[in-house]
Amino acid sequence: MIFEMQYNQNGWKVEFDSNGGTPIPDLYVPKDQDYPGKIDNPPAPKKEGYVFEGWYENIDFSGTPFNFRNITKDCKLYAKWEPIYLTICFEYT
Repeated sequence: MIFEMQYNQNGWKVEFDSNGGTPIPDLYVPKDQDYPGKIDNPPAPKKEGYVFEGWYENIDFSGTPFNFRNITKDCKLYAKWEPIYLTICFEYT
């Protein structure tokens, strides 16, 4: 069975791909008198062993992080992650 969500044409859908991080639900951004649409940044996803670097419209993370204060179309965003590196030193005596 397939379900498809219909939404008002007076707004945009923002879809999130957390790339292995905790899921972030899609958002609906209504168009309003303050065109373009704006929303507060969604909560950052979490992924063990990584630091969240931001949301990008391009799957290769080219360009700049997504600006949630300037939404003008439906979009899918991709989470960028940076691994956490640890340095372990041993002292032999």
